[in-house]
Amino acid sequence: MVDVKGTPVAVVRAFLQMSSSPPRKWTVVPRPQNVPRSIEMGTHYAVCPSCRDRVSLRGRPGRMMCGRCSVEFAVDWEEQYLAK
Repeated sequence: MVDVKGTPVAVVRAFLQMSSSPPRKWTVVPRPQNVPRSIEMGTHYAVCPSCRDRVSLRGRPGRMMCGRCSVEFAVDWEEQYLAK
């Protein structure tokens, strides 16, 4: 089970990647299909590894500074799911 906005959702374990430590790079996430086009997000957004803030991506930066926690991290463009 995973928590999605306060609602427990059953997920097959084979679809999960378990880690005992948090990421050390910005996580790149494809834009969800159900986001209204009126919201400026681009095709991908990034999640800060420190504070979990989400920001729109412009171009393909190698590093980014988080506007919320003021820490700079590399951007993880090597995630396997991005190759799909």
